[in-house]
Amino acid sequence: MAYRIAIAGAGQLGSRYLQGLAFFESPLEITVFDISKESLGIAKQRYLECNNKDHEVVYTTNIEQIPSTLDMVIVATTADVRPIIVKSINRISKVKYWILEKVVAQSNFELIEIKNTIESTIPVWVNTPRYLMPLYKNFKENFAHSRPIKMTITGVKGLACNSIHYIDFVSRWNKSQVKNIDISELDKKWKPAKRNGFFEVDGKISITFDDGSQLVLTTSNLNTTYKITIEIDHELWKVFESDGFAENNEGKIISGEFLLQSQITGPLLNIIFNDGKCDLPTLDESIAQHIPFIESLITHWNQYMPEEISRLPIT
Repeated sequence: MAYRIAIAGAGQLGSRYLQGLAFFESPLEITVFDISKESLGIAKQRYLECNNKDHEVVYTTNIEQIPSTLDMVIVATTADVRPIIVKSINRISKVKYWILEKVVAQSNFELIEIKNTIESTIPVWVNTPRYLMPLYKNFKENFAHSRPIKMTITGVKGLACNSIHYIDFVSRWNKSQVKNIDISELDKKWKPAKRNGFFEVDGKISITFDDGSQLVLTTSNLNTTYKITIEIDHELWKVFESDGFAENNEGKIISGEFLLQSQITGPLLNIIFNDGKCDLPTLDESIAQHIPFIESLITHWNQYMPEEISRLPIT
């Protein structure tokens, strides 16, 4: 019997999820929903490039065509419509598992709205997967004791929309909550993002956690390359994600892959369908990370931008 899966949102991430499902070992019945025929066309082309036709795939612009029972829903839409999409699918279909893209929502009210929409007994995860990457899993295994870390990332692209990836990793290092977010070094002016109707902000965010861990994020500029360092036990580690290793100041190496979404999806769903759990953060864990982050950015926007908002226009 085939697993039934729906992907809501066929853009860049949605199409990569679909590619990842192409090589899933068991047969699948996949429904791909997007309001854009162009996005559906691109997703279909990317799927066909995988040269795997064992699964049944339906592409639709009508959300009502999503099946009435589903083993998994992946919501890869933009954040502004995610609460509506979750409500619609929850109304249409009985869903066994959910995976939501980040940021989960644009306001804390909507975070709770999504949480309350899905029955509390149904597993829901958020796709901030750094903690399950082989590179970072191997790194963590070298430091089994609960010591705080300081993670510093320079050259971040998309500070507002991507910071939650790093927040999740540091938060779950010692299962520690966000204690404080310092936004004093962010630029005062937000700028339009690449995607129409959304915004980004440059500068620096510093985050502290209850266990004493720290996270420092700085955006890229013309002279800044993407660099990651992790300080733990008086050791400084440089992390080279694209090369698949970390190296400390004494030359010790920790190796492991840093996977693409298309490489993650199939094995991840296989674990979920077999075990009913995975190493992604639960929705509750992710909401606890999102709330102080979104609050701080809305505060910053309302302090410096001309129009006051209650929903943060990031995706």
